Amino acid sequence: MSDTCRSGMVTGSSKKSVKRVLTEDHALCFDVMITADDVQRAKPDPEPCLLAAHALKVDPKKCLVIENAPFGIEAALSAGCSVVAICTTLSAEDLSSAHWIVKNHDELETLLFGEYERPEHQEPIPSTGGLQ
Repeated sequence: MSDTCRSGMVTGSSKKSVKRVLTEDHALCFDVMITADDVQRAKPDPEPCLLAAHALKVDPKKCLVIENAPFGIEAALSAGCSVVAICTTLSAEDLSSAHWIVKNHDELETLLFGEYERPEHQEPIPSTGGLQ
């Protein structure tokens, strides 16, 4: 990964479960992986997000979390992170506490890298000199 943008995966699944479904190539996309085995308090507690930010050597306030579940959103917000919710399994209403909400991965890509027509209630993603 680049020096200006690092990524981590925070999941409530065990390492064993992650290894079963995540290919080696996909695992290489993440600089840090935090699983249920790494924490004492799971989401919605902020511990998993804070541990990931610490491992990435990034202030949680500079982290952008992409989540598809209310407990993950709550954990990220409690950790001080910005949150994009993606409606892959739940409705926008269920994920409404996130800073931004996207319908699918195409919309997520557009939000992060291109022109995105955001609803009036959503703020633009702040420029941080590169997401970290």
